[in-house]
Amino acid sequence: MGLSLTLLVGAGLLMRSFVALREVHLGLQPDHVLVARLPLPVDRYKTAEQVAGFYRPLLQRLKALPGVVEATETSTLPPYGGIPSDIEIPGKTHAEKWNALFQLCSEGYFGVVKIQFLDGRTFTEAEVNGARKLAVVNQTFAKKFLGNENPIGRQVRIARLTEFEDAVKEPMFEIIGLVADAKNQGLQDPPMPEIWIPYTVTGSSFRGILVRTAGEPMAMMNAVQHEIWATDANVALTFTGTLESFISQFSYAGPRFGFFLMMIFGAVGLVLVTIGVYSVLAYTTARRTQEIGIRMALERRARTCRAW
Repeated sequence: MGLSLTLLVGAGLLMRSFVALREVHLGLQPDHVLVARLPLPVDRYKTAEQVAGFYRPLLQRLKALPGVVEATETSTLPPYGGIPSDIEIPGKTHAEKWNALFQLCSEGYFGVVKIQFLDGRTFTEAEVNGARKLAVVNQTFAKKFLGNENPIGRQVRIARLTEFEDAVKEPMFEIIGLVADAKNQGLQDPPMPEIWIPYTVTGSSFRGILVRTAGEPMAMMNAVQHEIWATDANVALTFTGTLESFISQFSYAGPRFGFFLMMIFGAVGLVLVTIGVYSVLAYTTARRTQEIGIRMALERRARTCRAW
């Protein structure tokens, strides 16, 4: 009995945690966003120019589709991180290493995921096409590395870009925008400092697309797939679905499964305990049936004698 109640209490606590997880503020809007990872053939897409030669016309095709609000290239899937790197900010000295996440994206990124701008602006299409070394940073980046200083106009060096196969020789970027924090380490951990830069500066790293739609995202899947293959028929699509479904799969599935499992075991245990108690009472009663009959007969005789 105690074990069953413990399991049911545990299930209740898991349900409470699951509800709290569903109410976490992401800092972005995952609704109506279609996701597709596009592993480009490595023999033909090695340099920044080659990668841009695929994504530039693809994004134009996607944005022209009826029902598409905005589309972007992306190197990572929010809210699950970016590419880690040591960073340097000219004029700032520090004893420990400074680390941040960075993402390679196009000018439509913030319009797709709807992260709020607090200051400055995003990239223009011309700046992305020209592989301009510009950056947008989040609040955590600004607070941790710049304190109360205005980040707009400051420079940041992203060391990891020099290690890529298609390396960026001088990875110094001018900060042009500041956005509100959005989750980038999953739903439970606080955001890390994050930087967004134009995807056209390098041909390295995995790539994919995010497409914001006016209606049901999966209803646009065939049209999006057609435009991808019209751009290059040899490009495969993997990891397709909606952003909401991936968040549900990666962040909600585990707690939800644990909750249902504990509920099932707790309920089964409670039923077994109930059956056991009933069986013991029934057995005890059956063994005392004769005694109970004799007691009832004596009680009736006693009543009869009193009546006389």
